[in-house]
Amino acid sequence: MTAVVTGASGTIGGAIAVALAAAGCPVVALGRDDERLAALAAGITAAGGACTTVAAELAGRALPVGRVVLVNAAGVHGPLAPVAEVAVEEWDRVIGVNLLAAVARTRAVLPGMLASGWGRIVNVSSAAGVAPAGRFNAPYATSKAALNRFTAHVAAEVAGTGVTAHALHPGDVVSRMHGDIARQAAAVPRLAGYATWARQTSAHGDDPRAAGRAVVRLLDDAYAHRVNGWFLWPDGDRRTPFPLG
Repeated sequence: MTAVVTGASGTIGGAIAVALAAAGCPVVALGRDDERLAALAAGITAAGGACTTVAAELAGRALPVGRVVLVNAAGVHGPLAPVAEVAVEEWDRVIGVNLLAAVARTRAVLPGMLASGWGRIVNVSSAAGVAPAGRFNAPYATSKAALNRFTAHVAAEVAGTGVTAHALHPGDVVSRMHGDIARQAAAVPRLAGYATWARQTSAHGDDPRAAGRAVVRLLDDAYAHRVNGWFLWPDGDRRTPFPLG
């Protein structure tokens, strides 16, 4: 099987790529930061794994067919602002990266998965997509809620085929997205709650390798089929996973 990881030049995507490579999967790593992708590939190769890097915009011509683990880890947060202040163009950007890109990648690999009788689709989501609605976070939370629903529909369609689909919250990780939130929240009184979250995550953030372990666990057929269409947490031990359907 081959693992395809989008957003692999980021902290979470990179950790998942490393974990899958260590589990024996040749990795196709997609991202927008060439230097970080090169460093990722070098590290995987030095550890005895195999990694091919692909610029994100070339993904449509580079995705493998057949038995594939697809991890959609690319994501952006977008603006922290009231709905009335967020431009439609920002909604387009957030929905495009967090939802529609995952839809496109899924469509690209799903026929091959079904033909081979095996596949895994893992959409890196967020607790924001299942939490009660709050203030100033509508684009991001909406994109993740939609990604969760998309995951549930895919899971329902592929049930019994050998293919499974899952949403994964990777934890509160110090990453580029964390930095974006921290920058937006700095010195803006109405965003004090987000500033507090950013400080707490900086001090006590989750290990991104936990997300990698969660994805590797899905290589086990019995476990993956039991949690097809579920929302998962890092390592499966922080909170109880639950069905999305």
